[in-house]
Amino acid sequence: MSNLNDSNHETNVEKTSHQKRPIGNKFSQLVDGHPLLPIDCIVAESFIEKAKNGMLPFLNKNFVNYNSNGVYQVNCNLLREICEVMEENNAVKLNFTLVEIDSNHPKLDVNPRITGGMIYMVASLQSNNEQTIAENNYLIMNAKSDQTLDDLKISDQVFSEYKNLYDNGYDLKLKQYFSSPSGENTNSVVYDIADLKDTLGKVTSSKFDVHMCEVSDVLAIIEENNLGDQLNVALYEEHFASRVRQLTLVFDSGTDFYDMGSLRP
Repeated sequence: MSNLNDSNHETNVEKTSHQKRPIGNKFSQLVDGHPLLPIDCIVAESFIEKAKNGMLPFLNKNFVNYNSNGVYQVNCNLLREICEVMEENNAVKLNFTLVEIDSNHPKLDVNPRITGGMIYMVASLQSNNEQTIAENNYLIMNAKSDQTLDDLKISDQVFSEYKNLYDNGYDLKLKQYFSSPSGENTNSVVYDIADLKDTLGKVTSSKFDVHMCEVSDVLAIIEENNLGDQLNVALYEEHFASRVRQLTLVFDSGTDFYDMGSLRP
């Protein structure tokens, strides 16, 4: 396995490269070569299991509401339409921002533990420098089947209202549980359009299950399961090393897991 004490100069160069291009499925790129076991499934399932034993019980105890089992859904065709709209607007990033939304929202089909507000993720179009493109926010998670993409579009003002509810409520609770080096926790997950299109071209299912989970000790998982003898140090350090116990989203097609997103902050 690669030495984590490799030259800082080399690692920083590789990190910069990752930031300037699509990052692909981070799970499958964690090790070079071809491990015998499916690394994406093992690492993703460790994230899901960590949330079941940590984050979700904590949220229950603190009356933070979310969809059943911390699992949301998104229709693949809606994501394909989003990609088309992104191209029309010269957007190259899709940002899923954590917000609080009414669990009785008429355009959504959700199954929260209790009534009232609940954690949700709004998808917003962004430019290459991650500047949000005005009035392009969408409620595509758990959208009712009779809703078109235009139906699911919300204004910047409504999006801001949802975000303020979260920032002044649930986010404060989450910060009591999560502990990142910055003292903050994930507020959004950013996906590159090239990654989205590549993934959508590979899946045969009609939807993704989207797990709201937490990052586990990835290096320990790799070592425990003998998943490879050549760790991708730059990718590991950029996306996982300092993110243990931080909230993330994992997309599950039923046969593969995808963690293409970059966590913010």
